[in-house]
Amino acid sequence: MTYNLNIDQEFAIVNDLSLVQVSTLAAFMTLPIWTKTVAIDGFVWYQYSDEKMADDFPLLFGVAKRCYKNISELAALGFVELTKLGRTKYVRFTNRCSDWGKQKEQIRSNGPKTDQEQTETGPAIGPKTDPVNIDYNINNPNIEDKAADGGLFPTEPAFETVTVTRPRRTAEPAACLFENSRFADYNTFANEFNRPEFFGIDIIYYYHAVADWSAQKGKKMKDWIATARNFIRGDMEKGKLHRKSGTGPGLSPDALKYLQDMAD
Repeated sequence: MTYNLNIDQEFAIVNDLSLVQVSTLAAFMTLPIWTKTVAIDGFVWYQYSDEKMADDFPLLFGVAKRCYKNISELAALGFVELTKLGRTKYVRFTNRCSDWGKQKEQIRSNGPKTDQEQTETGPAIGPKTDPVNIDYNINNPNIEDKAADGGLFPTEPAFETVTVTRPRRTAEPAACLFENSRFADYNTFANEFNRPEFFGIDIIYYYHAVADWSAQKGKKMKDWIATARNFIRGDMEKGKLHRKSGTGPGLSPDALKYLQDMAD
C-alpha cells in the first residue's frame, strides 16, 4: 500500500530541524494511525519497533540502528520521549509537537503572510509553507492511508488506549507466602524501612507480625512491604504502634501521610 510522510516545512524551519530529523518525526507520526497504544502516568505512548520502522521506511532508516539513532536525537531535543515496558518500546510526542497547531496560528497572526494569501497588489512576501508529501511505496497491510491534520497528527486515530500501571518496585512477580518472598530475608525487609519516616518503629516486631500472619493464615500477597506498612498504619490509627524502647510517643503527621500514600 502507498502511504505518505507529511512534512510540515514551517515546523522544521521554526524548530531548526534537518531534513532527516523532520522526516524521522514524520515517520513516527504515522504510528497513531495503526499502532497499539498504552496510557502511562496520564500520557499516551505509541508502541513501535526499530526493526519494523526500518522495514517500513527503508529509504529513511535503512537499518534498525539508524532508526533508534534518529529518534534518540529527537528525544534529546525534546520533541519525543522514549520508554520501555519489558522488551517493548514506546514513544510519545511532547508539547513541542502537540501544541504546534496553536503555535503556528500565533506565528502566522504575528508574522508576514505567505504567498498563498494574495494581496490586492500581488503575492505577499514570505515563504511558501505547503506540506511536502514524500511517497514511500511500501506494501504494508497494517497501515491505512489517512490524511494528517496540519502535517503532524492523524485526524482519525484507529486505536484503543489501554491504561497501564507500573508495578511497584517492592512487588513480587505473583502473590506468594511471606516465607517465599524476597523480603523473608530480614535485612532485605529492614532496608525498606531505613528512612526517617520510620524512625522509632520496631521493625523487627512488624517483620515477625507479617511473617506469622502469612504462615498461620496461609495469606499470599504480591507486595509484602506494602502489607507491612498497612500493619504499621493500622496500629498507628488504633494507638497501638509498636516502637523501639526509648523513642518518642509516635510518628509525625508527615510520616503518617507518607505511610498512607505508600500503602494505598
